Amino acid sequence: MYARKLGIRANTLCKTLWGDYYLNNKAKRIFKGAQAKGKKPLFVQFVLENIWSVYDAVLLQRDQARINKITTSMNLKVSARDCKHTDPRVHLFAICSQWLPLAKGILEMVVHHLPSPLQLTAKRVERLMCDSSKTFESFPKETQLLKNDFMACGSSDSSPTIVFVSKMFAVEKTSLPQNMSRPLTQEELVERRERARRRHLLAKAEGEGTGSANLQGGESEEGKEATEEEEEEEEGE
Repeated sequence: MYARKLGIRANTLCKTLWGDYYLNNKAKRIFKGAQAKGKKPLFVQFVLENIWSVYDAVLLQRDQARINKITTSMNLKVSARDCKHTDPRVHLFAICSQWLPLAKGILEMVVHHLPSPLQLTAKRVERLMCDSSKTFESFPKETQLLKNDFMACGSSDSSPTIVFVSKMFAVEKTSLPQNMSRPLTQEELVERRERARRRHLLAKAEGEGTGSANLQGGESEEGKEATEEEEEEEEGE
């Protein structure tokens, strides 16, 4: 997009986008020494300032006129529900997910910039298949045979599926999707309230029963004491 707009070759922009380079608007040429001359580096001018502008319009200023101008210029279609949402982050996410979709951007970077798996050497494959505590020769024969499939990168139905886990992160069990709390349904809320009501009634009934038993027990003790006093008086006489 910028290559067509500025009339500069795309490969030249790619080489100078990250670094101490700036654009001379009059000459339509890229020069080195942006920091020394007090110029904006290309990355700031073409990437960061555009992102900052969207954040400022949506999150900080809540400027609907600017937001409409931005979405129109980028040919984005944001739903009315997202536009009217009370949380501006929802509106921002709706814009950025269309303008700069993360999944697509990462996949394109992997495809265009990471070396092809077919360029892996046999030694590199062996190091990927085993850690520092094991040697490739210590694996079972069936596992060692996977090396050929690893290097071939075959996509046929007969080719085995190999999953390589490069890194693992320890997380709490409660953070796993299956263990996270979910909102209760209306039926579950009604059932929970009913159980709480029953527990309350049961506790109340038990409390009243305990009070009556204590009262009766107290009366019996008083009667017993009175009888004992009468017997003592008779013996004294």
